Amino acid sequence: QQQQQPQPQQLQAATIAAASAADDAQGEREPQDPAPEVVASSEASPLPAPPQQPPPPCLPPGWRAVWNEDHQAHYYWHVPTNHVTWEQPGGAEEEATARRRRAEEERLAAERQAAEARQEAERRAAEARQEAERRAAAEKERQEAERRAAERQAAEQRAAEQRAEEQRRAEEAENIRRRNLVVEAAHITGVDEEKCRVRLAAQGWDLEAAVKMLAAEQDLGRRRQQQQEQAAKVQQQEQCSQLQGDRICTRHWRPLPDVQNAIPLLQGERVQVSWTDGTPGGWAWGNTLEDPSQEGYFPQAILELVAREPRARAAGETCAVSMRFE
Repeated sequence: QQQQQPQPQQLQAATIAAASAADDAQGEREPQDPAPEVVASSEASPLPAPPQQPPPPCLPPGWRAVWNEDHQAHYYWHVPTNHVTWEQPGGAEEEATARRRRAEEERLAAERQAAEARQEAERRAAEARQEAERRAAAEKERQEAERRAAERQAAEQRAAEQRAEEQRRAEEAENIRRRNLVVEAAHITGVDEEKCRVRLAAQGWDLEAAVKMLAAEQDLGRRRQQQQEQAAKVQQQEQCSQLQGDRICTRHWRPLPDVQNAIPLLQGERVQVSWTDGTPGGWAWGNTLEDPSQEGYFPQAILELVAREPRARAAGETCAVSMRFE
């Protein structure tokens, strides 16, 4: 009865597993002590049961017999080439025959692979030709579309350039007319050309309306300037008059050596102002309250109104520091 042969992958896996198990078993086997001398006895010892599998046959070098439990038969493993077979290997002639058979199988497999590769290459070449033709047609269509688009764009650009040239000429003529209006308005009113340009633009480049507006603005500006000058004089007089009286020094001040009749003041020192030169930030004349005999000039810029009158402090009264200075 012919046995069903396992696949080569199964034989190789089983061979490697069996070889590993045999090596492990051999490595774990401990050396036995020499057997003691057996004294002959009239009673014979019972023999153990024989192995279930037949003994492996004698094989050529490099071959190993491996028992397969599923098929209850040996298969043969050629260790150098990792080749397995159910057929018992013979001598050199059988091995040469096996090598020739394997070489023939490899040749046929190589020819089959080469044929498949040629077929695949031909298929790919045909697909490449089709793709090249498709791309060429698409490229031709694209170039034609680009050509039509370029012609349309060129026509639009020429029309746009023509419109731009007409608009440029119109703007140039309008700029010349407006420039003449600005020069004429400046000559009539005596106002600078930039202001005349702004007023003409606000009036829609109407020369008569712009001249009237500029004249009204000039008149209004002169009246405002007069009012401002008069208000500044009044304010200056009020500030100078308000500065007289009791004031406090806001920072240390010491006159330069070439300043005559001036007195030094310390921050927080109170002075009595009796005269100012009428100019904000100018000089003031007065004396210190602690020593009325110490009088002279000092700057108005270091003086401020007294926020609150000083008062006497009682012993043990708690005070807060509002300002610290050296």
